[in-house]
Amino acid sequence: MSRLSKAMILVGLAVAIFGGGAFAAYFLFFKKPDYLTSKSSRPVGAGAPDPGITLFDQATHELNSGDEASCRKTLAALFESFPKSVKAEEAKKLLGDMVIREYFSPGPDKTVYTVIRGDSIRRIAQKTKASVELIFKANSLDSLTLHPGQRLIIPHAQFSLVINNKKQDVTILNRGEFFTWYKPLQFRV
Repeated sequence: MSRLSKAMILVGLAVAIFGGGAFAAYFLFFKKPDYLTSKSSRPVGAGAPDPGITLFDQATHELNSGDEASCRKTLAALFESFPKSVKAEEAKKLLGDMVIREYFSPGPDKTVYTVIRGDSIRRIAQKTKASVELIFKANSLDSLTLHPGQRLIIPHAQFSLVINNKKQDVTILNRGEFFTWYKPLQFRV
């Protein structure tokens, strides 16, 4: 045998002996047994509490006590500050319902139009620069018949849509402010 062959055999034996010893030492002295590292036997941490739940409870308490302004602020803070909260979607839905109800109800900030002879919904919409659909909805009209002297609430809006492909939802804004939110049944990109 040549010297090179003998050297290679000695190196191979040394690697096998010392490598095997190191491998055995690792399993005997360093590696933790499988039952200690098993995920199923690890204690389950409670994780961080969801602050959205507390805020939603606070908002419903404010709503039930008649403080709608505080309720609105709390709901908006919930879904803006904690968008991943389990209560974020429910907060958007509740706030949207509140905003829509106020938008279509009489109030000091609404324009009131008194119907004159010859008026139609379309003419009133053109005069006031409001849509026919919004006038119809705001006044709970069930027909196109109008009577002189009838008072109509004229809602004004500048709606815009925000479509979020990632979350698969639609937010409607009125003059840049939150108006309502929808989670479509089907969402195709």
